Amino acid sequence: MLPDRLVESKETVMNQIEVSELSLPARDGNAHKNSCGHVVILGGSQSMSGAAALTGLSALRAGAGLVTVLTSADAQPIVASFSPCLMVVPLPSDFGLITGESRGLIRQYIEKATVVAMGPGLGQSGELRQLTSWLYHDCEKPLVVDADGLNNLSAAGCDLSLHNNERILTPHLGEFRRLTACQQLTIEQARDELGKFASSKSVTCLIKGPRTLVSDGEFSFENSTGNPGMATAGCGDVLTGIVAALVGQGMRSFDATALGVYLHGAAGDLAVEKFGTRSLIATDVIENLPTAINSFALQA
Repeated sequence: MLPDRLVESKETVMNQIEVSELSLPARDGNAHKNSCGHVVILGGSQSMSGAAALTGLSALRAGAGLVTVLTSADAQPIVASFSPCLMVVPLPSDFGLITGESRGLIRQYIEKATVVAMGPGLGQSGELRQLTSWLYHDCEKPLVVDADGLNNLSAAGCDLSLHNNERILTPHLGEFRRLTACQQLTIEQARDELGKFASSKSVTCLIKGPRTLVSDGEFSFENSTGNPGMATAGCGDVLTGIVAALVGQGMRSFDATALGVYLHGAAGDLAVEKFGTRSLIATDVIENLPTAINSFALQA
């Protein structure tokens, strides 16, 4: 067992990673869709179907070979209408929200997944609290958790340190406060606590906002891209898809999250040149993601 002094040092002193140390996953000349990662997304509800679609589209643009969206039966036709490239599966639902009856079907699709993303547009309910807690604890694939995935876990009092594989949490400040049960936490305090939180839960975690910070308790990354125009509905869902796609292509959680944050902001910076900070929307970020990725690849 390590002395207390060394344990404390591990929790508070981290290696700062620069974007130049990150690289995109290689794409083999013999690659096919099944070798480029299958992202399975659990999200969407009758009133928030677009969130799951944005996550799916961004995952495809970030290089995922296959993307399957598991969503509320009420939302399925809407999500499917966003792109013929998405596979969209309807799950049992009640009042527009996925119900606990969907657990068996979710399990079947997770077996086919390389990585799972949970939360965008999911909504909140007692059944979803049970469903998300089960998935967080028992899923044997890497899991990216955002939005109502985080909110349901917080409401359920889920022990975030109990899991079977890599976990990536992508909260904004309000969601991080709920995860830590510290409602008065300032952004400065949250950033100070991030490394200790990530280490104690054995997760990679970020706090979204200006100069998004990423940590896994050992390494940290402070982002330099992005702009105020990205403070608009759906941009967080886009980030979830990018990170999940990079994990699905074989990147370790911290690197995928740090690079995903950087590329997400870089695409937003390209979009803001055309639309300005007031008119930029989440789909503009997705449309500029290929240019951001190609530019990064050329610089590497």
